[in-house]
Amino acid sequence: MKRRNNVDIMANMLRVPRGSAKKITSIFIMATLLLAFPLALMPSVCVASGDIYIFLLKWGSYGTGDGQFRFPWGVAVDSIGNVYVADSAQHRIQKFDSYGTFITKWGSRGAADGKFQYPRGVAVDSGGNVYVADVYNHRIQKFDSYGTFITKWGSHGDGDGQFNFPHGVAVDSIGNVYVADSENHRIQKFDSDGTFITKWGSHGDGDGEFNFPRGVAVDSSGNVYVTDVCNHRIQKFDSGGTFITKWGGLGAGYGQFRYPWGIAVDSGGNVYVADSENHRIQKFDKDGTFITNWGSHGDGDGQFKSPHDVDVDSSGKNAYVADTVNSRIQKFDPPEVSFTVDIVPDRLKLKNKNGWITCYVELPEGYDVADIDVSTVLLEGIPAELHPTEIGDHDNDGIPDLMIKFSRNAVIKYIRNKLKITDGKVPLTVTGKVAGTSFQGTDTIRVSK
Repeated sequence: MKRRNNVDIMANMLRVPRGSAKKITSIFIMATLLLAFPLALMPSVCVASGDIYIFLLKWGSYGTGDGQFRFPWGVAVDSIGNVYVADSAQHRIQKFDSYGTFITKWGSRGAADGKFQYPRGVAVDSGGNVYVADVYNHRIQKFDSYGTFITKWGSHGDGDGQFNFPHGVAVDSIGNVYVADSENHRIQKFDSDGTFITKWGSHGDGDGEFNFPRGVAVDSSGNVYVTDVCNHRIQKFDSGGTFITKWGGLGAGYGQFRYPWGIAVDSGGNVYVADSENHRIQKFDKDGTFITNWGSHGDGDGQFKSPHDVDVDSSGKNAYVADTVNSRIQKFDPPEVSFTVDIVPDRLKLKNKNGWITCYVELPEGYDVADIDVSTVLLEGIPAELHPTEIGDHDNDGIPDLMIKFSRNAVIKYIRNKLKITDGKVPLTVTGKVAGTSFQGTDTIRVSK
């Protein structure tokens, strides 16, 4: 039997539209080849402003053992923090605790009950039942939290309750199940036992139309969010499929996407998107207003190679990412402390590259700026100069601040080359650690040529 390599597996897993197939397949082939070639071959996407999420831990590697993965595609978190992963190319689901400790697994390749062919989407209801989008079997399977088969529904076709490569699945607060019926370019809604309720969508780029929807998520009010992958956008609907709003577009800027795939909504209504070919996670409010993003291309902590799903636990704090081509799960949370940062100069001419950008950092009560570990301090990923630093009170408000310097040339390169801004307002975020606690703060400056 001919041995299938990683590129063969990825090409088989993609299920892409005619006309886009070569482009998307080439992206994934490049991502896979980068496992063996230098990271410099692929441009990075830099971290933006806002509550930048902090890397906590990771687990997984490429392999077939417990806790190993071959292209983990979907991730879901239950009400007590257990994490379920659709280990797609191994045709199984793996379950872990919130620290990545392996608990159990189920599934193998096939079409019988409890078997899968490239499972992708996974979701958990309030009772701990697990729903899996069994893509190449064109069905949804439902299990209890230990993997015991409960029921299934679907077959290949375009009728009500049939699917054409279903990718995403989500469950609302009363147990209704929403499925991204990808190659039928629609969303289907069912009750918890698989009884068809309604559907919406058709192929296109208008409001309420889709070009290969892949991910679906539901907020606490029943609003439905869909990743419209090849339209590079998010669409929002009410629970009956009435269009509400949309956002996005092709690109690498804030609020733009390159093949957005997985999507999640936290308890506060914030929306998280796995922006797969920008190798980052983006976070928005319920109306699509950009909040923050994190990640860049690579295999380091906090970096991604084609992340395909994201979920947030019931606290609304911890975010879990299926880092697909790196064959691992990464866990993040927001910084623990917000602080005041004043960046000087507040007006920056991009032609003047010599000298320093100075940040004055004030911490809230209970923290001492003398305890800041300057070696951990970054301005949009740019390391601080370790010397000189100085404690003072530059704004005469009676609160001590720490003066930290950054290379002016490095900051200008970031603004000009990464953000591609030459005139206007630019938010810049500083992160670091004080007494072992992560912190972050943002200031906005104005740049001009």
